[in-house]
Amino acid sequence: MSFHPVYLLPVIVLLLFAYRSKLVPKASGLNPDYLSITTCKSMRGALAILVIFHHLAQKTELDPQAGPPVRIGFLAVSVFLFLSGYGLQKSHMRSENYRKKFLLRRIPSVLFPYLVVTLLFWAMYAADGQVYSFSDVMKSFVNGEPIAAFSWYIINILIFYVAFWLLMLLFRKKYLLIILGAALWYGAYALFCYKMGYPAYWYSSSHLIVFGVIWATYEDKILSFIKKRYIPAASVCVVLFAALFIIKTYHASEITSKALPLVLTMAVSLLFVPCVILYSLRVRFGNRILEFLGECSLEIYLVQGLFIIGLRGNNVFIESELLWALATVAGSILLGYVLHVVFAKILGGYRRLLKLG
Repeated sequence: MSFHPVYLLPVIVLLLFAYRSKLVPKASGLNPDYLSITTCKSMRGALAILVIFHHLAQKTELDPQAGPPVRIGFLAVSVFLFLSGYGLQKSHMRSENYRKKFLLRRIPSVLFPYLVVTLLFWAMYAADGQVYSFSDVMKSFVNGEPIAAFSWYIINILIFYVAFWLLMLLFRKKYLLIILGAALWYGAYALFCYKMGYPAYWYSSSHLIVFGVIWATYEDKILSFIKKRYIPAASVCVVLFAALFIIKTYHASEITSKALPLVLTMAVSLLFVPCVILYSLRVRFGNRILEFLGECSLEIYLVQGLFIIGLRGNNVFIESELLWALATVAGSILLGYVLHVVFAKILGGYRRLLKLG
């Protein structure tokens, strides 16, 4: 496998993670802030950049199955989905009023930015000579190929937001029923995606939302178990993850079963999340750069396709893959931040108008 400059880009994420990281002394026990708002924000910041690298690698002249950046995108998304499920359930458990204003607060905070960015994609394609009709745009939301590139994740989140709202209304504080309901919803969602012919990534990591709900519900019991058995737990998770990741990545061509690759992807993503959590329990990480990126991670994720596609279109074409990759990352961060500021003001006014707090 030949070296490619895009391979260097994930190193940036590793350096960002390492910057100002500190090992938690054994005497202090586990890191109590392992999934705090600040820590999760730092995670999202690093993961957003990692997802961009993944999509950049897919668009290079590399063999789609070759090169580390191509193989890690689903892992980053798995953590995103876990954090969503974890955050939803934690917020529900803390406040009786959370479900009452849930739809009015949560849906617009994702849907409004998504619709605006979809309009930007439409404008980009139109400027490049490809004009989508209103009907084309509407169909793209349900045919598995939204015109906003890579935005399947956003549609996925919105669908699960609605499901979680219904489960909160039905079961209130009956958390086990919420978990079972979420699992059934995931099963129905995965079956729908499969029957519709959507690519497997639409549902192969979405079970991590359910895992996040489970973790939030039984967090104290899980941490009590880990605290007494940290080294064995970490060893098992890392070894199993590494073994299955290697099989999935390097021996996929040897697998004859149609279902096994999907099962492996689901298992690898499920094991990766505990590895990240176990790391966070022993290492305090986070810095202003990651927090900044995490603050506007949604917008960065949404706009990345504008640069990945737009900087190699009919009107603009950056030939150097390294320059194209760097311009994409820089442009995504800059535009993501600008949109985050704009959306924050608009959505803030919306919440004040409806007295949503």
